[in-house]
Amino acid sequence: MKALAYVFVPYLAFFVSILMFMRWWTALIEVGALAVIGWKFAGYYDQHHHPRPFDDRLDTIGTEEAIEKYMRTYPVRAVEE
Repeated sequence: MKALAYVFVPYLAFFVSILMFMRWWTALIEVGALAVIGWKFAGYYDQHHHPRPFDDRLDTIGTEEAIEKYMRTYPVRAVEE
């Protein structure tokens, strides 16, 4: 759904801007700026309102505590030796 918004909203803004008697290249600049702002805001919103429970890149962490936390977070993926 979010991907649809990334596609639909800039196109809608582009055509609305042209209907408001702007030149096509000024409308393109405006829509590009709106798309960048929307992309950044969506990333900020996801990061702060839908955080991942734990970073599963264990090769970059490499501690026993991180592995135990991963196994508690994702019990289905936990492998018994």
